[in-house]
Amino acid sequence: MLNGSNGETYVMSCRKLIFLWYSGAWATVVGDMTSSQMLSAKSYTQGLAWQVMQSHPMGDSNYRYGYWANKPADLSGYTGNNN
Repeated sequence: MLNGSNGETYVMSCRKLIFLWYSGAWATVVGDMTSSQMLSAKSYTQGLAWQVMQSHPMGDSNYRYGYWANKPADLSGYTGNNN
């Protein structure tokens, strides 16, 4: 649980991990400044943010040219969640 009773270090570690899952980058917090460093090109292209947006990063797509002319798949086709 991400509440203050677990301690600031635990909460920040969890937030960094969630950021990593979604963005493919590791966040660094120094004072009130936050920066991030990309781990690899693959971590960036496989980030969960692209699935949530039903999109893909510029210059990287598993789809064939012209795929945008068709209606997009339901969100469940990207996330695996059928709800």
